[in-house]
Amino acid sequence: PDARSLFIKEGSTTHVSVDNTGKVGIGTTSPGALLEIEGDTNSETFEHLTLRSTVDGNPSRVNMFFESGQGQLAKIEAEQRAGGSDAYGHLAFWTANAGTMTQAMTINYDGRIGQGTVSPAWNYDMIYSHATLGAMRLQNQGAFGTYNTLLQVDTFNSASANFQYLVCHSGNGSAINDIEFNLRGD
Repeated sequence: PDARSLFIKEGSTTHVSVDNTGKVGIGTTSPGALLEIEGDTNSETFEHLTLRSTVDGNPSRVNMFFESGQGQLAKIEAEQRAGGSDAYGHLAFWTANAGTMTQAMTINYDGRIGQGTVSPAWNYDMIYSHATLGAMRLQNQGAFGTYNTLLQVDTFNSASANFQYLVCHSGNGSAINDIEFNLRGD
């Protein structure tokens, strides 16, 4: 650190430093980014950074924004739903298109992931409405002649002989499907 750096110390221990370029270090005297936080623990209960709302409500939100000179690019939002001892949270990822923020993905308190929906009804629930792009692609780019599993569906302890492991439908919205593929167990 340059002699023009600023340090906040307790005895000989430096807790906060600001170097001559304006970089702030918490727990380090040599920050490599505009803000660098360093701790000397690997405990999962150690908090390096906490963003906290003092509101206990339904909803209560804490946001982290990502911006450029053109405005907001994205945000990560933690939202409390319900209040008091019944509170539960979810995590939402937002992205911007032409200045409009849209919620792109949600992870609910119970682990359900929604892409294109803010209320996933399945463990992974993807909803999309695009006329020319497909919903998902699984592509193996391994060397020719090698064996790699592209998709594996495993279900254990199924009590039903007619349990549907994989069901694929394609159609134009009518009652009759154009293409249907069913793979059933036992």
